[in-house]
Amino acid sequence: NDLDNINICIWEFADKKSLVYSNLTTEADGKMLETAGSFNIVANYNGKELRLKKGELFTVEMPFNKSHPDMFTYYGDSKDGLIDWSVDLNEPVMVNFGDDLSNQTKEVEIVESEQFDEYGEVMDGEYYQESESEQAVNYYELSAGKLGWINCDRFYDAENTSPLMVRVNNAENMVVRLVFRDINSVMPVYSNSNHKDQYEATGIPSGERVLLLAYSVKDE
Repeated sequence: NDLDNINICIWEFADKKSLVYSNLTTEADGKMLETAGSFNIVANYNGKELRLKKGELFTVEMPFNKSHPDMFTYYGDSKDGLIDWSVDLNEPVMVNFGDDLSNQTKEVEIVESEQFDEYGEVMDGEYYQESESEQAVNYYELSAGKLGWINCDRFYDAENTSPLMVRVNNAENMVVRLVFRDINSVMPVYSNSNHKDQYEATGIPSGERVLLLAYSVKDE
């Protein structure tokens, strides 16, 4: 069967920690994005990379805690060592509020009880009991027409923005990132060509809490 020779690999980056570890950022043409998750889908047949048939679509369901109605499908291309994202306005993301009750979850309950050992003696204590329950799931439904780097994103429009300049006490080239505390976004801070120890970012929302990361990698 030829299908036995097709391998599909999916890498998922669902939170800011995985974005940082994978050197991914949430930027499109220099503008800040807020993401619901990124992933990379690659299909191979006998070692040869495959493309999705033209006109075909596949869907991905992504759970969320807080929804945004202006999410779209974004596709990524490698540019200067980063993945640059571009929006497909023909592929808006659908928001589903608890429509799917088919997802079964196991709940573990600690129960106070009397139990009997193998000799019939009473043992007081706790034991764990698993029970099946149905839980409503809120999720985005994303449609995509090709494989590769795909993102569920929206442009983050802030009323007030500021430029940011960072000086790192190290002449060596560094990777500098802004990780937003309350926004699911990781923005790059670019080096200043005239000053090796200075890094700059523009269009950063004013008043937001961020974690500033500056690091380099040596010998993996």
